[in-house]
Amino acid sequence: MRFSSYLHLFSCALVAIGFSSIALSGAYVIYAGIGLLVTLIYIKSHRFIDTRLKIPTLLVNISIISLLLFSLYDIFFMSFDIVGNAIRFVIVLQIIKLLSSKTSRDWLQIYALSFLQLLSSTVLSESITFAIPFFIYLFFATWTLTLFNLKTQIENLNQEEDKEDSKTLRHLLNSKDVVRKRFFVSTAALCSGILIFTFIVFFSIPRVSFKNFLRRAAKPKDIAGFSKEVDLGTLGNIQGSSEIAFRVEIHNKKLTKKELALTYWRANSADQFDGKTWRSSRNKFKVVRMNLDNTEVFSNRRPPSKNPDYMKYTVSLESLDTPLLFLADHFVEASWDRSFLERFLRRTFMIRYYPESDSYEMHTSARYQSDLQYTAVSSVNMPSITRLQDNFNQDYPEDIKKLYLQLPELSEELTNYLDSIAYPNVSPFIKAFMAQEYLKKEYRYTLNIQDAGTKNPLDNFFLNTKAGHCEYFSTAMIVMLRYIGIPARQVMGFRGGEYNPYGNYVSVRQSDAHSWVEVYLPDFGWLRFDPTPANTSFKLPDNFIKPLLQFSDYLKLRWHRYIVDYNLKQQLSGLKSLSEKFSQAFAIFKQKQKQDQTIQNNTKDNSGQVFNPIIFLFIFIALLALLLLALIISRLRQQSSPYTLLLKKLKKMGFKKYPSETVDEFKLRVLEKHPELQQPLTQVNDYYINHRFGKKDFSLANWHFLIKNIKKGKR
Repeated sequence: MRFSSYLHLFSCALVAIGFSSIALSGAYVIYAGIGLLVTLIYIKSHRFIDTRLKIPTLLVNISIISLLLFSLYDIFFMSFDIVGNAIRFVIVLQIIKLLSSKTSRDWLQIYALSFLQLLSSTVLSESITFAIPFFIYLFFATWTLTLFNLKTQIENLNQEEDKEDSKTLRHLLNSKDVVRKRFFVSTAALCSGILIFTFIVFFSIPRVSFKNFLRRAAKPKDIAGFSKEVDLGTLGNIQGSSEIAFRVEIHNKKLTKKELALTYWRANSADQFDGKTWRSSRNKFKVVRMNLDNTEVFSNRRPPSKNPDYMKYTVSLESLDTPLLFLADHFVEASWDRSFLERFLRRTFMIRYYPESDSYEMHTSARYQSDLQYTAVSSVNMPSITRLQDNFNQDYPEDIKKLYLQLPELSEELTNYLDSIAYPNVSPFIKAFMAQEYLKKEYRYTLNIQDAGTKNPLDNFFLNTKAGHCEYFSTAMIVMLRYIGIPARQVMGFRGGEYNPYGNYVSVRQSDAHSWVEVYLPDFGWLRFDPTPANTSFKLPDNFIKPLLQFSDYLKLRWHRYIVDYNLKQQLSGLKSLSEKFSQAFAIFKQKQKQDQTIQNNTKDNSGQVFNPIIFLFIFIALLALLLLALIISRLRQQSSPYTLLLKKLKKMGFKKYPSETVDEFKLRVLEKHPELQQPLTQVNDYYINHRFGKKDFSLANWHFLIKNIKKGKR
């Protein structure tokens, strides 16, 4: 095949791989399918498109500008999808480029667009299928860019020589000898060797998480509302911020939007209220060290439901100044599953459990305070309504009544107002539910509190404005319940969150900060109630900035997980997963051969020792790497000189040089039968002598030119 044909096919292959990578992700399939169709048409009809069709440059530029303007309009006024419009823009732009006339610069742009399409597929899908087009693209990109660079170098040579009748470029494009099997084999072997060697180094050498070293100087972000003392109205000041507080990956279930909106991330609670400020009586705590010996924390609370619905999740905190664990209701257990080195470096890290507030506070050196990550389990379901409404038990323990029935001095107006709210003879749960629904119905939610009533904000909310944010609603409900003898407390944390469409995790922002109520029932423990109206929005506004922020956060999370925070524990986990899959495949293969043996027998040798797939995998990869390295070295050692290649050509033409012959003796023997080859053989010998003894370099193109002269002389 000619040089120009190889370059054309490889260039089209790069374009096709770019479209295919997006199609494999399952998104923008129609756009990618049209791109593949156009690529196939161009492969067959490229001469007609490049030489005869010749779409005017002005029309091409107008099309590109129109496409760009439409994408910007869609971003700012319609879908607000920056990433999606960027991907569509790249696909359509590639199609336009294929159908228009092209220079070398255009081809470079086409190669760059194909690479952008490959990158886009990583955003659209996290599936392992991305590896298929990636590896294929790697080989074709190596071949294509090598040939393209050779072509541009010859073009530059022609321009420097300034010869109108220069035939060097034409000779190169029509040549069948420049690109041979050796070129494909050597470059493919080299790419494979580099890839395998890179994977071996990356996964076999024990790695240490860089997180401790790169983020040790990170400035913590202060989030008000989670200290021992919280002024009424504090949370309302941070609910307008879009800063991310933490990220949550839920492992064992997929929550719907409604379920996620009703998920509460508990941090702290307060029991004492003086009319303006909530305080937590956190005087006693239990220490749980999360170091080399102990990495787990267990809850002292029992799940309220007889049949708990457990949710397992991993929380990744931002660099927060608030040293609290954020946990979903009702917390069961948590673990700090970190590498040995990180646990050693953070051996001062501990958890303090405060029974009064039922909160868990982190204590560690300021050097490593940021970016803590932990995995937790919570029971997210409540007891049945029938059990709750039929339970009239009000035998509260003395310590509960002492802490959670406290009330500030109430004004006469507020006391009269609370007395006017009638409660029938129902269970404590139904009374709490009635108080919750009363506040939702009679009061409205707002962040814009013009006059909170600096002297008595509670009276101002109950009797005047009848509007406020979550802290006012939860405080009002607690006062209503404590006034009739039902223990309740103020809880601070976050509600809901939002799934990031570019990654399988939930982003919880400061705008999701929330407060709610926990009511104590003797037979069930603490149960959550939320009197804040349900129409409260805890999400980012749907504007053009939102997808950009989500995509940026997705890239940040992947960077920290797979580069900064990649450590030995993750290496071993990956190898374990790979070995398990290999063991399963091996067991299935053996089972087909011997139906009477079990999988366990298949993974044992004759000595009775257990088969270790990890060791076998390492040996297999090492042998494969050594084999490829030996092949590359052998190819390099066997790299023939230009004269040796010429002798091989002459041998195919019937002229074999004996090892004992000199070049002149070989020339004379050939001339005895073919005197017409006098001139080309003389040129060959002159080239050889100058190359061997004169240390002059001659390109393969010169030798191929001499071979063609010999063929012509023979004819």
